[in-house]
Amino acid sequence: MKWMGGLATAMLLFSACTNNKQGRFLNLTSGEEVNIVEGEDGQMVDRETGEPVMLYVNTRTNDTIYGGTGEIVNGRLQYTQGGDYVYDDGERKIKIDGDEYKLKADGVKIKKDLDGDEYKYKDDEVKVKRDGDEYKIKRDGYTKKVDEDGDIKIETRDKKIKIDGETGERKVKERSVFGKLKDKVTGQ
Repeated sequence: MKWMGGLATAMLLFSACTNNKQGRFLNLTSGEEVNIVEGEDGQMVDRETGEPVMLYVNTRTNDTIYGGTGEIVNGRLQYTQGGDYVYDDGERKIKIDGDEYKLKADGVKIKKDLDGDEYKYKDDEVKVKRDGDEYKIKRDGYTKKVDEDGDIKIETRDKKIKIDGETGERKVKERSVFGKLKDKVTGQ
């Protein structure tokens, strides 16, 4: 009876150890074992640091998983000579280079620093660039810049607008005929 009780206890302990998720996932970007949880935006993140984990291996099943969607990407990764991973899902290419994430699909390019400081987006109609609190949006005939103080500069084909981030003071300057002519000559 004592032997059966000992066996049951051992089985319970073994079961508890195998259900432990600690050290279960291998972050392919860093090469470290991590605990992964779903973040607020649905993306998988390192439980301890809160940093996104873009590619990881479930060491129990040996499946490679893309952390942005949770999709199993076995056989769809390429390891480049530079030490980066490229994930090709047929419609888009995703490159993970250290703490930098790049995506290309159907004329759209996205580049993101996984630390959250820098972000770039580009398609046929618009470009967006963000660095911390500063950002810039540019499309045909329209540019908007916001600096770290909250100052805003907007430029259209017809006018330039400056808005002070602290006071809200707004200055508008109409563009001259010569400025518009310059745009036509230079193709802007």
